Amino acid sequence: AHTVLAWVHFAYDRDWAATERELEIAEALDPGLDGIFYLRAYLLQALGRFDEALVAANRMLELDPVGANSTLAAGRMLHMAGRYDEALALFRRAERLNPEESLGDEYSGITLAVMGRIAEAIPGLQSLLIGDRVPASGAARLPEAYEDGGSEAVWRLWIELTEAVEPPRPGSVAMGYARLGQAEEAVEWLRRAADVYDSWVFQVNDPLFDPIRDDPGFGDLLEELGLPAD
Repeated sequence: AHTVLAWVHFAYDRDWAATERELEIAEALDPGLDGIFYLRAYLLQALGRFDEALVAANRMLELDPVGANSTLAAGRMLHMAGRYDEALALFRRAERLNPEESLGDEYSGITLAVMGRIAEAIPGLQSLLIGDRVPASGAARLPEAYEDGGSEAVWRLWIELTEAVEPPRPGSVAMGYARLGQAEEAVEWLRRAADVYDSWVFQVNDPLFDPIRDDPGFGDLLEELGLPAD
């Protein structure tokens, strides 16, 4: 119950201190519950405490060593910390653990994109688009966009496709603008994401947003959310 309450504080109240407090109570009651450390890892990365997030992720893996979700989450923490090769290894492991789950492919796409390996990232990016209700026919246009104009063309098409969804997922649109360095548009869409409780708001430490990290508007948004600007 305390873990569920922590999720409410995290995802809806954006009360980071209350989230941490409820997780501490939950851990005192049941230190072997892996879900406590799953949420703690995401909370700590949101607060920019990457070393602590990795400790929580490792504890989660100790408790659930063959769980695809825990493996994916641990991979995400490594990605956030800039340890991309290690993150990719965990995403691939998660795919083997649960071939029916597409998140390993999607997260691999994000990491490969940040690494500048766009051609390799395209299958994962296509999965992300389809998961955000972009028609498969639209996602299928990414390889051609890359051939015609490289990564910039991929992200311009990304924006076109994600904005056309009704209603769009704001965080996904923001991601495209961020990759192009268009800070004003990215921040505008992130504000919309905050309004609809899009989970990308709690993952703004993702290196995907590094091209706009120094923008004053982005810093203002982080301050409003109670998140550290660096």
